[in-house]
Amino acid sequence: MAIHDVGTDLLEFAKWYATTNYNANPNTFRNPQIFESVVGESEIIPKNDTFETIPKLTTVVTDVIINDTSVPQSITPKIMQKTSETITTTTTQGFKVGSEIKYTNTMKVNLLLVGGVSNSIAVSISAEYNYSSSETETNITEKAWEYNRPVLVLPRTKVTATLSIYSGSFTIPVTLKSTISGNHISNSGYGYALSSIGYTDYNNRSWTDIYRTNFLYDYRNEWPGRKPIYVGRDNIGVKVEGESRVDAELGLYSIVTFKEEPLPGNNLIGNGRTYSMAILRDGSTMDISIPKNNN
Repeated sequence: MAIHDVGTDLLEFAKWYATTNYNANPNTFRNPQIFESVVGESEIIPKNDTFETIPKLTTVVTDVIINDTSVPQSITPKIMQKTSETITTTTTQGFKVGSEIKYTNTMKVNLLLVGGVSNSIAVSISAEYNYSSSETETNITEKAWEYNRPVLVLPRTKVTATLSIYSGSFTIPVTLKSTISGNHISNSGYGYALSSIGYTDYNNRSWTDIYRTNFLYDYRNEWPGRKPIYVGRDNIGVKVEGESRVDAELGLYSIVTFKEEPLPGNNLIGNGRTYSMAILRDGSTMDISIPKNNN
């Protein structure tokens, strides 16, 4: 894991450039300065848009509703459970300029549910990315799962409602993007500079050179200290790319199952069914079985 300092890289480039092109005496470099920077056009780009996960049963809760009358009743079960969801981000190749660079992003990806009730679902991943630290950052939140719709309960019937929650883990590799420029204007009017350095050449003349960040890209093929993170430029800055990894553990869907059982005195035909439906992460539902008789 590496975190590159754009200001430090530019000073190292300046020394090489002055030595190579301006006859600088490398023993005389002095007064290195890194000026105020501007960070813009930050983006988080997933390297793929579809990932696999294997749903695993994590939580089961139940509620029992009873209709002991002689007429059908519409009853809403009280069935709800909160689950913890974890999203961690780890920067494997990052960059900074003076202070840390952080960026908050929400991205959507598709999950292929291996052996799940649906072929795929779309999920949104919200996280803060620290471009400038290789330490893992973890965010834990809660998600509520519930079924709160009325259930038609037949006369003299007990219904057991069971909510089974399935979660899955997956990893998303992402690209970290930003454009970095300086915000300094020299006395000569040269603007958007990030660094300067003084030196004496072999003719004993003193100089101070000032540089924009886009030199780090322009001389990528000549500078021996080039870094792979500098991938482009605009008129005043350098485009920088790093890499991070998102590890997520999220609830995917729940299955609510209703099992009917007759109470004493119940001789109605059609009683004793078991039927289920899936509640996806976004709240949409779908039937997953045909009602059948328990007997």
